[in-house]
Amino acid sequence: MRGTFALLVLLLVQPLALLAQTAAQKALANEPEVRQNDEMSRRLERQQQLPAGDPNKPSVIGMAIGSTAAMRGANANLDRLEERLDREARACNFCAAKQDELSELIRERQDFEEMSYHILGGGDRAHFIMQLEGVQASESRWSNVDVAIREAGDIVRAHCAHFEDPSDEYCKGGGTVRIAGEHENAWAACFKKNNWVVNSSRRLAYETCMKTNDPLTKMCERDRKAGLSRPYFSVRYVDVNQLLFYGDRWDTDPNHLSGTATIVSNQPAHITLLEPVIVPPRQANGYQGFTVTVRGRLDNGIFGEFDPGLNPSTRTASALDPSVLGGLKGRVEVIPSGTEVPVTVTLAISRGYNGPDPGVLDFQVATRTLGPHKTDQFITQDIARRIPVPAPGATVIAANTMLSFATQCGCPYSMSVAEFRRRSAAYAAAPPAPMQSARPILAGSRIQTVLLEPITVAAIQSGQRFHARLNTDMELPRGMNLRSDALQLKRGTDVYLKVVDPNPSAIGGHNARLEVDFVVFNGQQILLKVAAGPLDFATYRPGARVRPLPDLRPLGSTTWWDVTEQAEVSVVSMNPGPASARKR
Repeated sequence: MRGTFALLVLLLVQPLALLAQTAAQKALANEPEVRQNDEMSRRLERQQQLPAGDPNKPSVIGMAIGSTAAMRGANANLDRLEERLDREARACNFCAAKQDELSELIRERQDFEEMSYHILGGGDRAHFIMQLEGVQASESRWSNVDVAIREAGDIVRAHCAHFEDPSDEYCKGGGTVRIAGEHENAWAACFKKNNWVVNSSRRLAYETCMKTNDPLTKMCERDRKAGLSRPYFSVRYVDVNQLLFYGDRWDTDPNHLSGTATIVSNQPAHITLLEPVIVPPRQANGYQGFTVTVRGRLDNGIFGEFDPGLNPSTRTASALDPSVLGGLKGRVEVIPSGTEVPVTVTLAISRGYNGPDPGVLDFQVATRTLGPHKTDQFITQDIARRIPVPAPGATVIAANTMLSFATQCGCPYSMSVAEFRRRSAAYAAAPPAPMQSARPILAGSRIQTVLLEPITVAAIQSGQRFHARLNTDMELPRGMNLRSDALQLKRGTDVYLKVVDPNPSAIGGHNARLEVDFVVFNGQQILLKVAAGPLDFATYRPGARVRPLPDLRPLGSTTWWDVTEQAEVSVVSMNPGPASARKR
C-alpha cells in the first residue's frame, strides 16, 4: 500500500517536473502550484528513503495517510491552476502563450490519470483508489445527472428572474431538463469539432461554436452583456474524454425517445365472437363448470394516452421532466378495429344454490400476445350472466354474438415520441367513429318504475305482464362516466314487470317475487335482469266466501330496481313492434 500511494504522488508531479522542451512546458513547470507539488513529492520521497528504525520514518499506515493527503492536496493545486490558466487565457482572448500552457496542463493531467489507472490494475478498484486520492471526482455531472440539471436550472432561473422575457421558451416553465440535454449535446459537438486540448489554436473556433449553438452559452452571453455574473463552459481535464465519446445521454431524438401510451381504463371494447361457445364434455369428476377460449374480433379501436411515468429509464430526460417530450398529450389508437382477440368464457357452478340459474357465465379478454412483436397486453373487465347449467355439447353463446366489454388494465404500448406525435395528430384529425351497432345497459345501473296499472291476484294468475314506465332517467353506475357506449334509459321508457311464483297452483299463502321482465327501447323488447323484490299474497278455493282481494300494488306505486346483469341493446337492424305489447 505504501509503495502504491508514494508512486502515485511521484507520478502526479513527474510530468510537470521533467526538463521542459517547449515554451508551454517551461511556463507550466514554473507555475507556483507545480513547484509546490514538486516540493511535496520530494518531501515524501525523503521520508520513504529513511533507514528502518529511524524515528522520523513514518509507519506504513502513516505513510499511506500522508501520501493520500499529499495526493489530494496536489490535485487540488492543479485544479486551481487549471481554473486560473483558463481565466488568464480568456482575458487575453485565448492568446497563444496562455492557451498553449492550458492545453499542455490538461494533456498532462489526462496522461497521469491514464497511467494511474493502469498502475493500479484497472477496474473498479483503480477507480475507487483514484477517487480516494482525488484523482477522480467521486461525483460529477457525468456520474450524477442531477448535477447537470441543477446547473441548468440555476442558470435558467437567474436569467428568467432578471429578464422575465415571455418570448423565451425556457422561461415558460418545465424546460430545465430539456435545456440541460441541449447544452451537453451542443457542448460535445463543438468540442469534437474543435478539440483545443490537442490543437490549442482551435479554442477560438470552439468558443464561436458554443455561442452559436449552445442555449446556455447564449443565455449567459446575454446576461453578461447586462452586467450579470454568469459561468463559462470551458472544458476541464475531467470533461475531455466524456465529451469526445459523448452519445446523447439525454436521448432527445424523438425517433428514439419513448412516448409510451397506456390504454385508458373503462373505455368500450365491442367484440364479436367468431365462433360459438360450446360446452365441453363433462369432466371425470362430474363437475359441470368449464373454461373455454374462443376467437373474437374487436369492432372498435382502443385508444391510449401518454404516460410520463412509463419510460425505459428513471434517469432519462423524459422521466425527469415530461416537458422534454414537447408536452405530449392527446390520444393515439393502440389497438385498431378488426384485431383478433381471445375471449375466455368460464362457467362457475354455485354449489348448493337452489334457484333456477345456478351457473354464472363470465366473459373476459386477457392476452399478452398482441402487436407486431406479440408482446402487448390487452385486458378487459369481465361481464357475467346467470344461466341454468347447460348440457355437454350445448351452444351457450352463438357465433357472431356481440359483447360489450370495458377496458381494465392500463396496459403500456411503447412507441417513439415521433410515432406518438404522428398517431396523435391522426387521431385528433379523424377520431374513429363511435361504435353504434350495440350499446350496453350496464350492470349496477338503477331504475325507478311507476305502475300504469295495478298488480292484482287475478292478473298474476292469468300470467299478465304489468305495464310501468321509468319515473326518472336511469342512474348509471358510479365510475362509469368514461363508458361512452353506456345506454341510459330515459324517463317515460316503457317497462313490463312480471311476478314469479314458485308454486302458482297452491291454495293459501304465496311467496312470490316481483321483477322487471323487459323494457322497450326503439320498439325492441330488451330482457333485463334485476334484483327481485318479494310479493306475498294469498288465494282461496273456488266458491269460498272471502272479502274482495285488494290490489297488491296500486296504480301509481313506485319501485327502485338494481340491474344485476349487463344487457346488449342493438341499435341497428331493428324491427320495431308495438310499444304497448304485453306477454300473457
